[in-house]
Amino acid sequence: MIQRLKQVLVIYATSSGCTATIARRIADDLIGFAANPTVVSMIEMPSINKDFDAVIFGSGMRLGKWHKEARVWMQNNFDYLVRVPVACFSVGLLSANEHESAQAQAQRELESQVSATGGIHPVGMVALPGWKRNEGFTKMEQIALRVYPLGDGDYRDWDKVDEWVLQVTPKLIGNLPQVNNSLGSLI
Repeated sequence: MIQRLKQVLVIYATSSGCTATIARRIADDLIGFAANPTVVSMIEMPSINKDFDAVIFGSGMRLGKWHKEARVWMQNNFDYLVRVPVACFSVGLLSANEHESAQAQAQRELESQVSATGGIHPVGMVALPGWKRNEGFTKMEQIALRVYPLGDGDYRDWDKVDEWVLQVTPKLIGNLPQVNNSLGSLI
């Protein structure tokens, strides 16, 4: 019997573009699990307009909160999101800090945002590091970045992204065989 590809929405909110790059990496990883991901920003899809088997939701974090558009999107799509498996990720510099207490705080902030939704229960959540640069940030955020204790740079951790996708995918779409992307063969 041929099994249809699982349709997974990977949706994100970003101001600098960092979260978009991570969402695309997640989608690339999902292809390796015989999934058919749709990657789109919340601006491009303010409401879910077709059926998906699962949703992966991501947003940049500013001062411990998702972007406003992410919070609004989550509220507007709440009824849909409580019916399908959901996983959430956040992207921010707090996760880039090497101190365990900072990373734990980033995870708590993500969990706080999820609990504020009032009933969405993700099968997986992860706080991921982003980059530190001025593009895409407001003047106030740029001032805050100047005093942030990390130097300018790219702190994205692709291994952490890949490991999270490997962990959360079976919870989202079931235990499908992993496919080697480059060869199209089962692993």
